[in-house]
Amino acid sequence: MKRTRSRFAMAIGLALAIAIGSGFVSIEPGEVGVVRRLGRVLEPVWAPGLHWRIPLGVDRLDRVRPAAVRSLVIGGSPGLSSTRQPGSGEVMTGDLNLLQVQATVQYRAIRPVDYVLSAEGVEPLLERLADAAVARALAARGVDQALRLERRQVARLVERSLRADAQRLRLGVEILSVGFGDVRPPTEVEADFAAAQAAENERDNTIAMAKGLAATRVTEANAKRFASREHDQALALAATQNALARADRFTRLVVELKQSRSLVMRRLYIETMAAILDQVKTKLVVPGDDNLDVTLLGGATEAEKPAPAPR
Repeated sequence: MKRTRSRFAMAIGLALAIAIGSGFVSIEPGEVGVVRRLGRVLEPVWAPGLHWRIPLGVDRLDRVRPAAVRSLVIGGSPGLSSTRQPGSGEVMTGDLNLLQVQATVQYRAIRPVDYVLSAEGVEPLLERLADAAVARALAARGVDQALRLERRQVARLVERSLRADAQRLRLGVEILSVGFGDVRPPTEVEADFAAAQAAENERDNTIAMAKGLAATRVTEANAKRFASREHDQALALAATQNALARADRFTRLVVELKQSRSLVMRRLYIETMAAILDQVKTKLVVPGDDNLDVTLLGGATEAEKPAPAPR
């Protein structure tokens, strides 16, 4: 009997030791532990390290990595995944065209308690919220805007809407970015859309070339106008300097005339004739009985010849 009791006590002790030992858990670096004891969340969350929880299902531990960036694919095109239902990712635009839209949402669990307590799971809620945000954004735009012109604007609008919904519903996540990976029309009309888009691209290229040519012509015209203005300014400056030089020369002549009128007039006459003869470049043949002022030819007059030296 004593041996039986001893064995029973040892079994109970071993079971308690195993139960107590199974309660030790380790939280890895970069993780936090959210513990719910009989459904009630224990505060604060567990930091990395060794912790003990009540075993046998009393304490429930959920591990969360707040710094980890998670990705969620919204919508898609046919053939991307065999698990997607027909019509998945199809959105109607404001001009009643259908588009196949695939978007990628990146987020982080910045509030671990709210993230764990999300009743239906975060990703299913985010997927439905993102689908609704994409539908709202495209419903206000035409198919051309969604395909080409305002694709980034639509992505930013979906991002802001999804971030506001996540905060309002306290999902415990931070929306980092929303990007459209694939936006295309349905397969049945994809060829027609491609032809229309090619025509629009050709039109846009033609317009861009015309604008570039116009800009080049405007630049050339501005350069010619600038060169002409610089030339006119140079001519005006030269004319001004020439006029100032003539005025200065005339002022000096007036002063010299007051001192010796005959000498100044003779000098002016000689300078004028020298300039004329230099331009005409002809020879003068003068009869011997004619008088000629040889100073024009580099000689000296009788009055200007030096007197003979006394003997």
